[in-house]
Amino acid sequence: MSLTIHMEGVDELARALDNAARDLPRESSIAINGTRTQVVKGMSKQIREELAVKAKDLKTTLKARKRATKSSLNASVQLDHSSRLSLRAFGSRQTRKGVSYLTHKGRGRQIVPGGFMGPKPGVKAPRLGGHAYKRQGTARKPIVRLHGASAWGSYTKNNMQPRTVREGEHALEKQIERRIRFNVLKKQGLI
Repeated sequence: MSLTIHMEGVDELARALDNAARDLPRESSIAINGTRTQVVKGMSKQIREELAVKAKDLKTTLKARKRATKSSLNASVQLDHSSRLSLRAFGSRQTRKGVSYLTHKGRGRQIVPGGFMGPKPGVKAPRLGGHAYKRQGTARKPIVRLHGASAWGSYTKNNMQPRTVREGEHALEKQIERRIRFNVLKKQGLI
């Protein structure tokens, strides 16, 4: 995903800096890094509109990677492709029938028959870490950890990238305007 920078905003930023060529890359990198943060928050919000997870659970899959610097005016955000979230992230609870969980908003809770989180309903085993498990086969072992939906799968299936690009471009314009206001006020001695 890439965002386009409209030259009008950069020209206004250069005028606010009195055409100081040495300050323009630094101010641009600050604006780009602010946009990167807003894009991560926006992507998290879009995914959470579809999936019933908390923002802290998405931090394992959605990360702001590269920061912009004066010499390299680009930043990156990464949404991991293969990570499926544990059922713990979907509000799993042990019942008499198994483990119930809610993956998507607007749908009802689902049950994994025979799933468990502890020795009995309402009691979580500390050594299991709050995760849900199910026995594989009829023997006591092996047990497998249960996983729900993938944040990446939800993002691509619901085609959220165009909205992210639109919001990112809007955020970049706001960040450039913010840097222009800051430099104008700094030049006037009000900051």
